[in-house]
Amino acid sequence: MLNLELNAKMIITDSGGVQREAYYSHVPSLILRNESEWVELIREGYATLVGVSTNVIKKGFDNVMLSNIKFEDGLYGNGYAAKNIVDQIDFIWG
Repeated sequence: MLNLELNAKMIITDSGGVQREAYYSHVPSLILRNESEWVELIREGYATLVGVSTNVIKKGFDNVMLSNIKFEDGLYGNGYAAKNIVDQIDFIWG
């Protein structure tokens, strides 16, 4: 599944987990739901909420394919949380 996501031009999903995987894969996504728990993906333009209407899905698809979405890492941190926590524990408990 991850290999497919990494090589996709767009991901169309109703899965909350796949929405996040799409972001990490730097692939735009269409969300076939009326709401998403990952509102920051929509706000930043990495995902588009289209619901289940065929016309809205088609329009969203066309818009994403015509857009040039630039993905930036860091929306969910820099990947060093565990190291930073261990460093702090080591500093405190020495």
